[in-house]
Amino acid sequence: MSTEAIRAAFAANPALAAMIPDWQGIADALPPVVTLRETFVTERGIVNALGIMEGETFLQALESFAVADLPAEHPLKTYQPGIARQLAWLKRDGLDASSSTVRMLLDTMAALGLLDAAAVQAVKALAEEQQPLSEYDVRRAVLNDDGSLAI
Repeated sequence: MSTEAIRAAFAANPALAAMIPDWQGIADALPPVVTLRETFVTERGIVNALGIMEGETFLQALESFAVADLPAEHPLKTYQPGIARQLAWLKRDGLDASSSTVRMLLDTMAALGLLDAAAVQAVKALAEEQQPLSEYDVRRAVLNDDGSLAI
């Protein structure tokens, strides 16, 4: 979490300021830092992450979309051939769940009701590593170099 994000959290939640100087308590109250790592997910990985039934539903929704006769005004019409190609990769080497393009397409398909949003989040989470925020990061964001409050 960046210094700016930590300061924004203080602005949004005045109760955090009341916790000063409990730096570890504040760090524990803030969301973890999420980093992405390259993670190739195959059909098998999707079924493992979502379960047999939900994984199959997810995969069928992708396959149905890839071959659907979409109207010209559909927001993903131009992406449909690329999604179809990615399905072939999903069967072999997998899709990189950390890829911003893959994540954006999955989110868009969820927003359009083509995929279940919780399932999309579970697939994306396969590439996410969560690290707790350190008390040092909180102190750096909250205090100026001279020890005065920066928030």
